[in-house]
Amino acid sequence: MLPLVAVTTARSLPSNDGVARQGVTEAYTRALVASGIIPILVPNELDEVMLRTIYERVCGILLTGGGDVDPQVYGVDDACDLQCGRHLHRHR
Repeated sequence: MLPLVAVTTARSLPSNDGVARQGVTEAYTRALVASGIIPILVPNELDEVMLRTIYERVCGILLTGGGDVDPQVYGVDDACDLQCGRHLHRHR
């Protein structure tokens, strides 16, 4: 069975049509799919019960955003790329 990874989304301001949107940069989903991982986009407005339901079913969470997140906040020295994730998935 292919792994599922939750992907956080960003909300964009309403465009000319007045509709706000949520999504991610395509590079995130393309990289996951290329690694044999199914991305599950997580909208911002979900409550805690909904989020827990998703997170209990996925094998990982991709926090999208800029490169300004210090990996040491999450207890690692360097940010692990998708090659690392692919390796871990194959060898578990």
